[in-house]
This record gives sequence, structure tokens and C-alpha cells, in this order.
Amino acid sequence: CDLTDNHAEAMGGGIGAFGGELHLENCTVTTNTTSGDGGGLAAWRYCDITMSGTTLSGNAAVDDGGGMMVSESTVSAEQCNVLSNTSAEEGGGLFLREARTSWSNCSIKNNIAGQESGGIHCDPLTSVALLETVVCGNQPTQIHGSWQALNNACINPICDSCGSSDGDGVLEVPSEYPTIQDAINAAGD
Repeated sequence: CDLTDNHAEAMGGGIGAFGGELHLENCTVTTNTTSGDGGGLAAWRYCDITMSGTTLSGNAAVDDGGGMMVSESTVSAEQCNVLSNTSAEEGGGLFLREARTSWSNCSIKNNIAGQESGGIHCDPLTSVALLETVVCGNQPTQIHGSWQALNNACINPICDSCGSSDGDGVLEVPSEYPTIQDAINAAGD
């Protein structure tokens, strides 16, 4: 599927989902806009979203979630890209509220937010698992809120640094540690 150059006044410039299931496979959601939340995609109230091989890029939101806004829903994403999206407020790439999400072999890069969390904004009731996923080059910050990096996830302001191991500040968490704090605790022993 290809969803390009659409606009919504309230939510979901490219896709707006309220409840139910949404499956996106090998889709491109680009240059969509909204005067509210979720430039590329907005999902709220018990949506179950699965994405594979899908790209959200160049979307824009006047409020939160330039690429995607998810509220009270779940996301399972594999081999997806969230690239160069913008929001005037929070979550240039992803804005997650009361959501359970898993991102495997994904790239969340070069997104921009006007206030905070250029890459991912997570509220306190959200769970985010990043498995072999790269979060980099987002402005002003990569991630706001709690998250869990697994299996060599890389979170870094500089995308060229992801994948290197030369001590340049790259955050790579070996798979034997379920959380960053576990890795830090082990290093202190």
C-alpha cells in the first residue's frame, strides 16, 4: 500500500484507526499531515497494530506524533522505518500514550519535535521494547520516558556511531541483559 499526501484536521493524516486491528505490510506512509496528532498514523482506543517492512517518512503533525501517535493500543513492528517526520510538540517520530510496543530490526532516525523527544515520546504507562533497533539523529532528544533496549539496540544522537564499538558513547546492550540497568549493575561488579 502507498498512502501519500493526505491531510486530516483532527488525527491521522495518512491513517486514522479507532479500535480493531490494523495490519501494514510493505507499506509506505509519506508526506501526510494533520492539524492534530499522528501525521502519518493515529491509533487510539484498543487498536492492535502489526507492521512489517513499512516506512513512515516525511509526515507532519501540528501537535504530537509526526510519524505515529498511538494511545491505549499495541504495536508490533518488524523491519520498519520511521524517518524524517516532524511534530510541533512532542514525539517527532513516535508519540506513545498508554501503549505496549515492540520494535524489532527497525530504524527511527532523523525525526524532529518542537518541544522534546524527537525520536520517541513515551508516557509513564507505556512500555517500549527495542530489539536490534536503531534510534539516532533525532532532535532535540532520542527518547523521552522509559524503554527497554535488547539485542544490540543502538540509541545515539549520531547515526554514524551506531554499530561501532570504539567507546564513542554508543549504547549497545548485550542480549544477556534484559535492561540497561542490569548491564550497568553487572559492569559495576
